[in-house]
Amino acid sequence: MTIIIMKTIDTVEIINNKHHSKATGALFLLDANQKLVQIYFVDGEMVSIKSRNISGRDVIKSLVNMKPVKFQFHDGAETRIHDNLPSTSSIINSIANAKNEYAQTQLLTDHIEKRARELFINYVGPIADVIFEEQIEKSASVDSLIQTLSSYIDNSKDKQEFINSLKTII
Repeated sequence: MTIIIMKTIDTVEIINNKHHSKATGALFLLDANQKLVQIYFVDGEMVSIKSRNISGRDVIKSLVNMKPVKFQFHDGAETRIHDNLPSTSSIINSIANAKNEYAQTQLLTDHIEKRARELFINYVGPIADVIFEEQIEKSASVDSLIQTLSSYIDNSKDKQEFINSLKTII
């Protein structure tokens, strides 16, 4: 059993290490908010991943923004659940690429986020507040957030106006 406590941990590096060493066991990642992600490996390949009540591909997306402060690997641990996951190499590449994209984009300050939310509500209506909250958590970049939010606006003129207004705010 390996326990490592650090300020921040590179998720890609840990997964890549288990993949290349052909490890079999369970990797546990814990972030500062006590969110736990469990990843099971068989011969270096990810076979199962879960966090809270979510499993599979949906959890992989959350690894992009996760900043683990602690991880533990239980060598030889097994799971009966095998998710239908892409290859471990492609998971590692997609997380690494998404992290690079995320790092290269501008993050929203609280003031900009508030103005963007208000603008979105003006175009979509009261439900927009809920949609905005969900999408800001899921989006890996400002550009993807803009594209996703604009997809909720049906009228093409309004959609373009929203995108232009949002880009001037950001």
